[in-house]
Amino acid sequence: MKLKVLFFILFSIAIISSCFKEPKGFPDKIVFGPEGEERVYTGYEFGAIEITHPTKGICLMYSDRYGYEHPEDTARLAVEFDWLRVTGNYPYGKSLTISVKPNTTGKKREFVVWPIQDGCKSAGIRVIQTGGL
Repeated sequence: MKLKVLFFILFSIAIISSCFKEPKGFPDKIVFGPEGEERVYTGYEFGAIEITHPTKGICLMYSDRYGYEHPEDTARLAVEFDWLRVTGNYPYGKSLTISVKPNTTGKKREFVVWPIQDGCKSAGIRVIQTGGL
């Protein structure tokens, strides 16, 4: 009987913990130097992109299939806010292109990018740019 209870507890823990696993692929944190730069990352499929402020937690920009730059470019997601630009393919792309403008403020700046999968935020990517220039 004790063995059955132990098995049930271990099985329940395994099931519950598997439900909270985040999709892998994109890094948790990306650090850019003060000079402008563009990088491409491949991860899990996503259908929208959101940029939020890391401490205020507010959504600054959101893009889904209607967030493309040009009417003829319906297969591209694009989100830009201040010094950060994020683009990806639609529908359900697996790669993000993250571009930053040169940082002339002398201060570190940061946003969180959320590739949104099936309407849910899965794993945020902290994008940090060091001060300088």
